Amino acid sequence: MNSREKRLARVNPKLLDLMQRRAELEDRPLFVDVARIRKRTGMSQSLFARRFGFPVATLRHWERRDRVPRGPALVLLTVISRDPNAVLRALSRQRRDDLWVAPRRGN
Repeated sequence: MNSREKRLARVNPKLLDLMQRRAELEDRPLFVDVARIRKRTGMSQSLFARRFGFPVATLRHWERRDRVPRGPALVLLTVISRDPNAVLRALSRQRRDDLWVAPRRGN
């Protein structure tokens, strides 16, 4: 316990407890119901995984809740849950941009 926490404990023990519980909650990953998100899109597991770039096995683990999505996957799933069509549009533009070939110069 650092000096700040000791002072808080003397002033208000409940405040120290609240701060400790808040720190514990901040360390927990956010929960997303992957199966629900996928079902709302109307896609099968394999199609959902292919369209959004997830391995099917990973998607199954998330849906069974054996594992929890973290980092960029968690962010992407959160965006998909709010607006899956926006993500699909962005991904389709990216694929077209990847096919773009710069015109030759000087000919």
